[in-house]
Amino acid sequence: MFNDGHGTILKYVWGFHFADGAPRLSEISGTMTEITSLPVRVVGRETVDPVGFSADLSFECLSDVKVHLSTHNSQQRNTKSDSLSIDQGQFITLKGSKTDSTLLWTTILALEALGGVDTSENLDEDRSERGRKQRQKYNCRISEAELLKRHRKTRFWDRVSLLILILLSPVLLLWMICFSLWEGIRK
Repeated sequence: MFNDGHGTILKYVWGFHFADGAPRLSEISGTMTEITSLPVRVVGRETVDPVGFSADLSFECLSDVKVHLSTHNSQQRNTKSDSLSIDQGQFITLKGSKTDSTLLWTTILALEALGGVDTSENLDEDRSERGRKQRQKYNCRISEAELLKRHRKTRFWDRVSLLILILLSPVLLLWMICFSLWEGIRK
């Protein structure tokens, strides 16, 4: 398997419910550090009572790779994807966009360890065998050198994929034109 399954997560949104209120950013970053042994950088704003924040988290050694966390109350959560009708507590939304899988999964594991209940649409997939394997894979201490090595491999394979796409784009474009012409002739 190329790159040992580590990679770039293009876009991901994950929701967690905390019945007794959301944990503070310091608790989340502390738990992430306990899981990986890597220091976590927090950039954003936080209110104390009630706990509320909108912040970016990253590993200190890879500060350009981030995930975004934000809180909101149950009354503010009125999306059509809500399968839970919860009247109290707080939600934390985790958003990853072009982020590293190590950072994303470490954040997920930290939120779960702090009592967060997953409320995302992809709940079935995440609780499947694949989701359990991902949790086991990322629930371990890693060195800064190992994280940087994963990041370099990920960037390398991202560039290879882009190069392949660029090289194949004329063929794909020609195929789409031919297919469109064929559909037009048939009608």
